[in-house]
Amino acid sequence: MEAAGQLRQTTERSLAQTGPSYRTASWRLSQAADLNNPLEVILYRETKEKYEPYRLDVAKVVPPLFFTTEQAEELDQLAKPIEDFRKETIARAMIGDLDIEKDWDAYLQTLDKLNLKRYLDIYQEAYDTRMKKLHS
Repeated sequence: MEAAGQLRQTTERSLAQTGPSYRTASWRLSQAADLNNPLEVILYRETKEKYEPYRLDVAKVVPPLFFTTEQAEELDQLAKPIEDFRKETIARAMIGDLDIEKDWDAYLQTLDKLNLKRYLDIYQEAYDTRMKKLHS
């Protein structure tokens, strides 16, 4: 019975860490380092040295956006052809079947035909609505 309890505790501790999580500097600095397993110290130092100089400015991160039913339905119709074309273009460029410099204008024209402007307008509308709510 004791082994089952230990397994459950280990599993619970492991499952709590299965996805990304945000850990502030104050949280990380409040943790005690295990001298027998200094992984946390190593991760902290490497993050401080290699990640922090390049971290995103939080003010520039787009907040979660919420769409009306109509916007969501329209995005659904617009997104697949745009995404398929984008993926196809990347694949063609990677295998040398497309010259980005030469074919760039045609790429942009196809995106126009796929109504990329409307797709971006919907996102802009949702962003503007979100910002208006945040600042009112």
